[in-house]
Amino acid sequence: MPTPARYDAVARVLHWLIVVLLVAQYAIGWTMPDVHRDTRPVGLIAAHLIVGTALLAAMACRVLWRATHRPPADQLSPTMRALSGATHVALYALLIAVPLLGWINASSRAWAVTLSASCRCRHCRQPGRDSGTRWATCTASSRGCCSAVCAFTSQPRSRIGSSCATRSCSG
Repeated sequence: MPTPARYDAVARVLHWLIVVLLVAQYAIGWTMPDVHRDTRPVGLIAAHLIVGTALLAAMACRVLWRATHRPPADQLSPTMRALSGATHVALYALLIAVPLLGWINASSRAWAVTLSASCRCRHCRQPGRDSGTRWATCTASSRGCCSAVCAFTSQPRSRIGSSCATRSCSG
C-alpha cells in the first residue's frame, strides 16, 4: 500500500471534530457550577457529560481509523520522528484517559452517562419522586418522538426504575 501524501478526509474530520469537542468541553467546564455531593447532572453539567462522552467516542473512532490507515510520509529526522510518535501516543492516551476518569466520577455519583441529551418527557413524569420528574434519555426518531429509556438519574443505581415504554413525546 503506497504512503499517502496527506491525511484523508475522515482523519481530518475526526481531528477537527475532536478539536471542537475539546474547546466546547473546556468552555462548558469553565462556566458550569461547582459539583458537590448533592449536585444533579442538569444544565451545563449534563452538557459536560454529553460532550465528554462524545469526545471519548470520537477518540475511539480516531484510534481505530489510525490503526487501519497509514499516515502520510514525513520528512523528519529519526529523533524528531520518535518525539512526534511519543507525543501522539501521550496525547491519544490523555484524550482517552481524561474522559474515562470523568465517566468513573459520574458513575460514582450514580449519574447516567450517555451520548444523547436528556429531556423532560411528560409521559415519563412520576409525581412523588424527589424532583417530581423522571428523566428520559431520548433519541430522536424520524417522527421527532422520544424513544425513552427512563432512569432516575439523580437517584442511586439501586433505586433506578424499570424501562418505560416508547411513547410519543410532545412536551
